[in-house]
Amino acid sequence: MSGFIDISDLAEANSFRRRLVPAVAVVAGNILAESPTGKFQVDTKRNQLARDALRDPVSVTTQFVWGVLSNAVIAAAGLAATDQDLQFQVNEMWSTIAGITAADEAEQLP
Repeated sequence: MSGFIDISDLAEANSFRRRLVPAVAVVAGNILAESPTGKFQVDTKRNQLARDALRDPVSVTTQFVWGVLSNAVIAAAGLAATDQDLQFQVNEMWSTIAGITAADEAEQLP
């Protein structure tokens, strides 16, 4: 599975989205357990998305569907993608979905 129609069908598949919900929840819990980076905007944005994800994981998961499917391995595997691959990609996309910018990352500690 790797054509755009197939990928679009997968993005809409309830079975795929249901598998992403626990991946998002697990990553959210991990984010909230992280030590602060000392970069206020990075920490604030990542933690806010994590809190939102734990309050309403289904809604927040919707934000991750296309980011997860941007991974060619997952898109090609379709529903056969492993849970570990899904969680890895959610983790990889977290800061992007949280809206962290290059300026946030470059923030210097006082």
